[in-house]
Amino acid sequence: MNKSPFRIFSWIVNIAVMGAIFTALYYCVYYASVFLLEDKKPVSNITEGKYIITSLAEEYDDILKEKGKNLDVERLKLLSQIELSKSYKERMQIEAQLKKIEAQKKDFNSELSNNERQKIEMENTLQNTKAEMADLIRKNFELTSRLQSIETSSNDYENMTNRYEAMLRDARAERDKKINALVLENERLAGLLNAAGNSVKTGSEGFFAYKTDTVYNDPVIDKGKMFATIKNQLIIFSKDGKALKTVPIAGVNNNLTRPSISDGIIYTGSDGGGITACDETGRVLWKARAGTETFGASPSGAYGIVAVPSIDEGIYIYSKNGKLLAKVDSSVPVYSAPLITDLGRKLIYATENGDIIAYDINKNVEIWKKNYSENYTERILQPIVGDDKTTILFSSTGTMRALNTADGTLVWKADFPEIKDTVINPRFINGKILLANNDGTSVVIVVDSQNGHIEAKSSLINEKIIAPYESGGTIYFGTTSGNTYSFILH
Repeated sequence: MNKSPFRIFSWIVNIAVMGAIFTALYYCVYYASVFLLEDKKPVSNITEGKYIITSLAEEYDDILKEKGKNLDVERLKLLSQIELSKSYKERMQIEAQLKKIEAQKKDFNSELSNNERQKIEMENTLQNTKAEMADLIRKNFELTSRLQSIETSSNDYENMTNRYEAMLRDARAERDKKINALVLENERLAGLLNAAGNSVKTGSEGFFAYKTDTVYNDPVIDKGKMFATIKNQLIIFSKDGKALKTVPIAGVNNNLTRPSISDGIIYTGSDGGGITACDETGRVLWKARAGTETFGASPSGAYGIVAVPSIDEGIYIYSKNGKLLAKVDSSVPVYSAPLITDLGRKLIYATENGDIIAYDINKNVEIWKKNYSENYTERILQPIVGDDKTTILFSSTGTMRALNTADGTLVWKADFPEIKDTVINPRFINGKILLANNDGTSVVIVVDSQNGHIEAKSSLINEKIIAPYESGGTIYFGTTSGNTYSFILH
């Protein structure tokens, strides 16, 4: 049998195999580049490449199988020819051809095995490529997610920065506005204080100052006279600051409270117990029991009655003639002077534990009770001041609260640290609250009772003031050095 057809067939098969391999590699590279450069779907491309390679491999398998069948047919033909051969020479020639066929068959089997191995390698390569592509897809997704997160964070940061810059601009503008307002207010007060110092002299109408190192209990003024207490004595001063009379009210070892004046009657309490009423000449009108008044527990007179707090027997309420009208029982000491409102029908007082209580004097019943203290140090020792609309409480920490007199609800709260622990009691004058302190740097502050805003503030260095007063719309305050200052209430 002629050998040339088989060799040509073998070459054709080899060329087909190489073509299939190169075609597979081409599609792998092509679809990989498409994925990387054009953002295609690599998984589907790999599947298409695998399909093409599988088809070529199947075609090549068919060729090989056909080749094997042909070799088997040729082998069977040669075997049959050996059986039918008549001469030795012819038999030998057929056997030689059979050996060649056997050799080709052996080469064919080797080629078939090599083809199977190449198919397995190609499938493994495709699987690895698919895994790599999937990993690239996953990494690309992670990078995209991170990029989106970074962009979102960047946008949030930019928005937050813009908000902070706007807030900072607003804060700076508000700060500059307040600074300018404070500068103008300081200039205005300085001018008023300077004008007052030049125009108001010692002994002026409505107020006087006295040169003495003695500091009296918070004095009161009425009809051009000042009434003050020191130790067990009531001191009466004239309008030019001269002491007119000294009246011993209590025993030598007792101390009087600050005085209170109403309808021309001066009321003082004593830490030895009891209340004393005097006229403006110092003559004692009457005395009555009222418990122990000490540590600042002072009487309050208004509307023809006087309320006398104590630290052991509650509050006694007397008429200006000395008749006991009511007694408010309290198991807790009362240190601050109470407030009388509603034409003498209502009493507002504070206890040691911070309770603020409104009491109906005529009916002898409690109207309301509140407690706004934030800690034990907020003791209410200063007198309660105000009117039928607003009740003002001042604690020892420098905190002031305004309550609605009708129901006790909190209207506003403000802190005045420069008035902390002052010995000068607050005053309520025509809707204004007058605060003062003479500890260290002397200071006088006028506060609007409606909102707690400071309307005026004056400070004196190296001057110790006495309690300020109002007369004709002007605030006057004297000093222990004998000077007198004033400024006009607006």
